[in-house]
Amino acid sequence: MLKNQKISLDLRIVSLVLLVGLIASVVMWKPWQSTSTRTVDVTGESSSKAEPDEYQFNPTYQKKGTDRATIQKELTDKINEVVAKLKELGVDGSDIALASSTYDNFYNDGTSEITSSTLTISVYDKELSQKVSDYLATTAPEGQISPYATFSKDKQKEIEVQLRSEAIADAKKKAEQMVADLGAKLGKVESIVDQSAGGGVFPMMARAEGSIGIASDTVSSSLPVLTGKQELSYTVQVTYQIK
Repeated sequence: MLKNQKISLDLRIVSLVLLVGLIASVVMWKPWQSTSTRTVDVTGESSSKAEPDEYQFNPTYQKKGTDRATIQKELTDKINEVVAKLKELGVDGSDIALASSTYDNFYNDGTSEITSSTLTISVYDKELSQKVSDYLATTAPEGQISPYATFSKDKQKEIEVQLRSEAIADAKKKAEQMVADLGAKLGKVESIVDQSAGGGVFPMMARAEGSIGIASDTVSSSLPVLTGKQELSYTVQVTYQIK
């Protein structure tokens, strides 16, 4: 009899412990509270105009003939002459890149070979850019020699840091306005995504009447380099929680 009473007591104790544990779990879980989170998505935008600090030139030189070795030497001599003069003007050698190719003459105009070289020249000073432009116009390159203005990597990063902060502030302002209109309060940031950043690259040569900016053997000077300003924009997508 006593043994049966002890077993019954032990079972009641175990049941009580299990019940207490279940109650504690339910209290911590709070199933009566909704687990869904209300959110609002907003787009923050910012833009700024700035003067480019990098000028890029891409003159191309060609030699045609029936003897590959001869025209390659002629073109090499020409490129060496141009590069030497660019360095003399003040262009850093590390800012000059060369791409060359030799191929059969597709148009068959009496030459069997064409060898071509294109220089990519980066200049970070407006005054030097003008000197380079004036000089290249005297070297009879093929096609367009107008410099292109762009932003150096360092300047673009600097501008983007500013624009990103402004875009985030714009997103927060929009979100606060939206939730205020809804009679709610803005919560913490759920997520943020950089959507876009960039700026255009535009020709920097002014165009005089009748001029198309193409160099020829008769060209002795270039048009003035005009800087102007270009626009960079930045956009962020931010998701906020709503209280």
